[in-house]
Amino acid sequence: MGFSNSIIAINGEHLDRSEEIFTIFNYIDNKKDQTFYHWDQASEYLFTNYVEFANKEIALRGIWIDNGWTMICDPELVDPTEEEKLISLSRLLNTEVWTFLIQTSSASYSFAKFDHTKTRSFFVSKSKVVENTGSPLAQEKGFNINENFCVGEISSIGKNLGININPEGRLDYVVKELAYDDELKIQLAKLK
Repeated sequence: MGFSNSIIAINGEHLDRSEEIFTIFNYIDNKKDQTFYHWDQASEYLFTNYVEFANKEIALRGIWIDNGWTMICDPELVDPTEEEKLISLSRLLNTEVWTFLIQTSSASYSFAKFDHTKTRSFFVSKSKVVENTGSPLAQEKGFNINENFCVGEISSIGKNLGININPEGRLDYVVKELAYDDELKIQLAKLK
C-alpha cells in the first residue's frame, strides 16, 4: 500500500484567516473543528475518514502552525493542484505559498512555489518529468531535480525552507469539516 501526503504551506501565521483561505478553494466552514495534539492522531483521522465525508460533499482538511508557516493537509490530494486558487491565495495573504505532493504508489512527487504567480513547479511521475517550470531555487541545490526525484528529497527541500511536511511533536492540529459551496458542487457535477 502506498503513502500519500499533500501539504500547502503558507508563509506566516494565518489561522485567524482560515475561513478566507478555504473560501478560495470553494469551501464553507461547518464550524465543527476537532483538535488533535499529535500528528499521528490527526493524520489517522484525516486519512481514514476523508472519503466518507467527501461522499457527503464535505472536505476534511488539517490546519496548524509550525515554525512560522500555516500548514494545510489535504488527504484528497486536490487543493495543492489548484494553481489559480493558489495564486489567489498568495495574493490575498501577500505571501509565498508552497505545495508538496507525495503519492508513493504512483511514484508521483511534486513541489511548487507561488508568490503572486506560479514561480516554480516540478512534478515527476513514474520516473518521468511531467513539469519543470521556473528557475531552479537555491533550496533545490544538491537534489535530483530530474526523473530520479523521490520522497526523501521532497522532505529535504521542505526542511531547507523551514517547512516540516512530515509533522512531529506536540502541536495543535485542527481538522476542519468544510462543506462544498454551490460553485464547487456545479464543477464536480460536470465531472460525473
